[in-house]
Amino acid sequence: TISWENDRLCDAIIQALCDNCPNLRHIHCFYLTDASLISIASTYPHLQSITIRGDDITDAGLLAIADKCHELTSVIISYCYNITSSGLSALWAANPNLTDVDIRWNDFISDDDIMILLQCCPQLEKLKIAWCKNITDAAVIAVAEHCPQLTSLDINRCYNISDAALIALGQHCHGLKSIDISYNKNISYVGISALAAGCPLLQEFRAKYTDITDAGVTVLA
Repeated sequence: TISWENDRLCDAIIQALCDNCPNLRHIHCFYLTDASLISIASTYPHLQSITIRGDDITDAGLLAIADKCHELTSVIISYCYNITSSGLSALWAANPNLTDVDIRWNDFISDDDIMILLQCCPQLEKLKIAWCKNITDAAVIAVAEHCPQLTSLDINRCYNISDAALIALGQHCHGLKSIDISYNKNISYVGISALAAGCPLLQEFRAKYTDITDAGVTVLA
């Protein structure tokens, strides 16, 4: 495992890492480039988890990972302003065993992108889509229906989410342990009570800056 979150690592350092540490399975370095991802893909076909973050990444980097790395179970892809749905779709299709996906802070992501993820990766247990402002109830309902094994969901600042999404989660995701619905103003007691009734294992409930009343909080107790 390598984790480096403070500064950019130049392509030469990543290449040196590839040359000297051929058995890495987990790479979490911020602000890589396409060239670095191409080197990583060529060196680590058995990669299990990776963080892809920063505006130097394009679909070319994602396609390189998709082409060579087919054993990923966990990915973080955030603040990537120059990737598209095509790159993500290729990555999902190449890694059907993904269980943990974090794609927060990518404004372009839509319901359709979530649908493709669900079709390709039916074993999802953890999903973070905070700040994906185009996401609607349709995507969360699909997550609930396709991922009954879901344990963690972050829909913080997904402003188009309403009670309908939480009702679906309560109906299908009985193993849910953690959810963040912060900054969502369309959720009421109706959704919270359905979630509480259907998710008895819920341990973490985040709802900062919502309009949930005391009654909504009480039903979770």
